[in-house]
Amino acid sequence: MKIATLFLLTLILSGCKYEFAPMRVEVRDRASHERVPHAEVRASNTHTLNPNPPEPAIGFTDADGVVVLNVGLYNALVIRVTPPDGETHVFSAEHPAYIGASPWERPIRTVGGEAPSIEIRLSPTTQLPEPPETQPATPPKSPSE
Repeated sequence: MKIATLFLLTLILSGCKYEFAPMRVEVRDRASHERVPHAEVRASNTHTLNPNPPEPAIGFTDADGVVVLNVGLYNALVIRVTPPDGETHVFSAEHPAYIGASPWERPIRTVGGEAPSIEIRLSPTTQLPEPPETQPATPPKSPSE
């Protein structure tokens, strides 16, 4: 019993090492199917009782409504997408490195309870995301601003 407790304590305190794989996220408007640029996309792994889950990945979609994120290969994903003029949409998905490209997915809910206005598609990629220091902390301004 003492050995098992010591092993578990060592594992918790040392943190876990995770593998990561890039994932391409496409965001589009549900009604018009137009791509959504400058949407914030946050991908994190589900976890229960794990004090050291993989770090979430955060980025903004480009002009084509696409962002590449490097996401942990650990449990299911919770993906939060916030369009520039909307509320956060929450999606539940598996990493496409495991299951391949997904069809266009609808969110499981919106944070404010409004009707969902966007959908996403996930696909595996070999392209790596831009380093965090080159990613803006806020979405870029459009040329008209």
